[in-house]
Parts: sequence; structure tokens; C-alpha cells
Amino acid sequence: MNITQLSIGVREGNSDYINEKIRATNFLCVLFGLMGLPFFWFTYSLIPELAYLPALFFLTASIGIGLNYLGTPSAARFVVALVFLLVFTVYASYITPDHEPLIASFLAMQVLYLLPPWILFDLEEKSSLIFYSATSILVTLFLPTLNDLFTYPVAPEVLELFRNGWLFYACLITAVLGVSGALLFLEVSTYQTGKKNALLIKEMSDKAEQITANERKLNDSIIEIEKSRKESEKRQWAANGLAKFADLLRLDQMDSQKMFDSIVSNLVKYVGANQAGLFLIDGEKEDRVLNLVAMYAYDRKKFRTKTVAVGEGILGQVVLEKVPVFMTVLPDEYVMITSGLGEASPRCLLVSPLMINEEVYGVIEMASFTPFEPHVREFIEKVGESIASTVSSVRINEKTKTLLEELQQQTEEMKSQEEEMRQNMEELVATQEEMQRKEQEYLQRIADLEQVRIIQSYN
Repeated sequence: MNITQLSIGVREGNSDYINEKIRATNFLCVLFGLMGLPFFWFTYSLIPELAYLPALFFLTASIGIGLNYLGTPSAARFVVALVFLLVFTVYASYITPDHEPLIASFLAMQVLYLLPPWILFDLEEKSSLIFYSATSILVTLFLPTLNDLFTYPVAPEVLELFRNGWLFYACLITAVLGVSGALLFLEVSTYQTGKKNALLIKEMSDKAEQITANERKLNDSIIEIEKSRKESEKRQWAANGLAKFADLLRLDQMDSQKMFDSIVSNLVKYVGANQAGLFLIDGEKEDRVLNLVAMYAYDRKKFRTKTVAVGEGILGQVVLEKVPVFMTVLPDEYVMITSGLGEASPRCLLVSPLMINEEVYGVIEMASFTPFEPHVREFIEKVGESIASTVSSVRINEKTKTLLEELQQQTEEMKSQEEEMRQNMEELVATQEEMQRKEQEYLQRIADLEQVRIIQSYN
């Protein structure tokens, strides 16, 4: 019989331990109930007055299974652990003559009924195990007293059958089969429990692997989230910085020097650098040079001359190549960062062109003890584009202003020349009128003289 078939009273709400004990209780009830069949038969045949005692085995088995069905496994185990033992003890005491030792066949059966406490309880219920085991042992030890208490006149030939006859072997075989069945149940139960535990261990192992995989995915997700957060912070930092420097470039355009000084100072502080210099290109074609227009925290010895030819040194090459230069190994004494504690060489140098639409308007040079991260270098390049755009706008405005001043000056000169020409025209008109008047006078005089001559000729 498969122990999983002995599931009367097994419930999903119970623990696995309780359900296992319910199945064990049902098994013992079935086992002892079946063992009661031969005892009832030969007792009814030989000692009919005592046949009710084997019949109690069936009743006890039914009660035990019924208690499990009603959801009281503790009461069912009490019945199986003690009631079967007590019923058989009374049965054996009735048959054994007074003041005589227990019959060997009954002693073998008595050992069988000592097993239920060890099957139904274990060390998780230590107190119950000790109580039921001790009670079973005490009942067995007090059998001589019980023999005197329960007395029934059994025929000598029947006693002889229990001592040496076929009933002796029937009891012995029943005891051996009962013990073997109990041990087999324990073996099967242990095997199935081990199998279940193996499945549970495998499930736990699979779940542990799944948990590990989920933790790995979670860690990867956390890393990705943290990476995204840092990237978002970098983008936000760059966006805030570009907005800040756009405001500075917009507000101070009327004063270029103030604007350049403010840009350099704020840029050094914003990116965490230590020194910076801003150079703008002046001149045309081969005569172009870089002029220092603003610096922050540089030693004045660094810029004894504030002009660098395009193509000369790192600054000049950046103008020609139109790409930033980032250095972590600097030439000896190229630049020193000065503080109250002395001088030290920076760990990195960044020279970025001020370029927009592929046209370079200058460079910005920055030195720092802390290497610039890629997003910082990219930010400095974009600020350089803003500076280049502003410089371009300022220069266009300056050229426009100069052209307007020249145009205004030319307009004033033209107005002056126009007034002079108007005066000349007026004088010319007056002269012409005077000449016309004199011409009239001359013509009149000629006419008068001609008249006189005619008169004289006529006379």
C-alpha cells in the first residue's frame, strides 16, 4: 500500500510534518485492525466470552481514522499509541493465569505495541515521545500485576495452544509481520520523505539559482540605472552650465573685457580647474596672432608676452588643426600652479579651440590637478563654441559700428560739399545774371551808337 493513499484527514493547511504523522496514524490503524481479524476469529472460536476484546481493535482503528478525518490528529495519535496497547494488555492478562509469567507469544505481541510512539512522534515533539514511550514501557512492566487484576478461567488445552501450539506460532508470526510492516512503513516513509526532500532541495536550488540570476539582473539594472542617473546628472550639469555662460555672454557684450574676465573666472570654478587663459585671434592670414585677453590664477611669468603666433607651440597648433589637445604629461616647466604653499605642476592640460562653422576665433587653455573627465572636456568645447559665436557677433557689431561711423562721416562730408556747391551755384547764378545785365547794357549802347551813326550818315 502506498502511504500517499492513507490521506484521510490530510489537509493543505497542515504542515508537512503533521500530514506525515496523520498518514502514519492511518497506517497503524489499518495494520492493527487487520491484525485483529485472526485474533477475533480464534478467540470467538475458543474463548467467545473474550471476543469483544479483539473486536475493540476494529473499533479503535475506526476511531483513530475518524479523529484524523475530524481534524484532531493529536487525539488520533493518543488512541493509536496507547489504546491498542491497553486493549491487548487486558486481553493477554485475561488469558494468562494468575501469578504466572507472561506467555512468550503474548510478550512478542507486546513488543509490537511498543513501536507506535516511536513511529508517531520524534524529537520535534520530545515531551510527547517521552510520555507515550514511558507509558508503554510502564504498562509492559506492570503486566504481572495486571495478570492478577484481570482473571478469566481459560481451559488448559487453550493455554497450551498459546504456549506451544499453533496459536503460539500465529501470535509470533503476527508479531513479526506487524513489526516488519511497521519497519517497512518507516522505510517507505523515509524514502518518500527523502525523495520529497530531494525535490525540495532541487526546487530550492533552482530557486536559489533563479534568485541569483534575478539578483544579477537586478544588480545589472541597478548599475544601468546608476549609469543612466550619472549620465543624466552630467547632461543636466552641462545644460545648466551652458545656460549660465549663455547669460554671461549675453549680459556683458557691451564690455568685452569684463565679459572675457567673467567667462574665464566662472569657467574655472564651474569645471573645478585651477588655471585658465583665453586667447583671441587678431590679424589676417599669415599675420594672425593669438592675443591673451583674460586669464585666471596664472603666474605672471607664464605670460611675459601676451602674443603667440598662429602655428607656434601648442596654442598655435590647436588653431591650425582645429581640434582640442588634452595632455596628462606636460612639458617641463610648461606651467606651474601657484598657491600659498608653493608651486606644483598640474596633472593635465586642455587647450580647446573657440570655433564655430569651422572658423577658429581663439583658444582657451585650462590646467588642473584633477584630470578632466570626457563630459567636462565636451562641455568646455561647447562653451568655446558659445564664446566663438559671441566673439563673432561682437566683431561683426564692431565692424558694423565702424562702417556706420564711416558712412555717417561721409554723409556729413557730402552735406558739407553739397552746401559749398549750392553756394557756388548761387554765386555762379548771380555772376551769370550780372553778365546778362551787362550784355544788355552793351547791346543797348551798341544799338544807340548804331543809331547815331545812321543819323550822322544821313546828314
